[in-house]
Amino acid sequence: MAAVLVLWIVNAFIENAEAQRRTDEVERLITELREVTESARGAGWNMDDTAWRSSSAYKQLVSMDVRMIPLLLQRIDLEEEAVGRVLAGGVAELGQLKLSEADWENKESWKSAWDDHVDRAEKQVPIILADRQLNASEQATRLVDLGVPALPHLIGELQSGRTAEAGMIAIRQLLGPSHHVPSQNDSLQWLRWARSHAKEYASLTFKFE
Repeated sequence: MAAVLVLWIVNAFIENAEAQRRTDEVERLITELREVTESARGAGWNMDDTAWRSSSAYKQLVSMDVRMIPLLLQRIDLEEEAVGRVLAGGVAELGQLKLSEADWENKESWKSAWDDHVDRAEKQVPIILADRQLNASEQATRLVDLGVPALPHLIGELQSGRTAEAGMIAIRQLLGPSHHVPSQNDSLQWLRWARSHAKEYASLTFKFE
């Protein structure tokens, strides 16, 4: 019992330290983005994106870990519109979201589009995985089209023992090689990975409403 308690305390400490690291990284980046967008203050949501898309701060933003996305989403409403617009652009690119021009008309339409992606992923992941008319590659393509909001649901499928090849392929594509996901379609490896990381990606179901 004592060993279990010690292990729990150590794991909690590691999780808290990691959460603080991510918060600090987001704060540092937003400080830089405020400077980058200083000249665009007052321009509103539809400001010219030429300058900030080529900035080092934006490049850092779109190279962040997708687990940062919920923190970035929370700041979209808290920051001035210029910074919020850049954060939205970064989240869309980082999260591999397919958005139409109408979704960029203003902050509220963008937030609704994000919420729609979250709802769509929840509904479509099990439907796509159950579609036997599609092969694994075709299923994976449709899963990836849902963007990172699909990740918590794909991981949930793995945790439940439903280790579909399409889900493994989609997770690899959505996360990339830096997340150390299993390289083989080994059910046991994926089950262990899902159980170890589910909590980290659960907040990608964040919604504004």
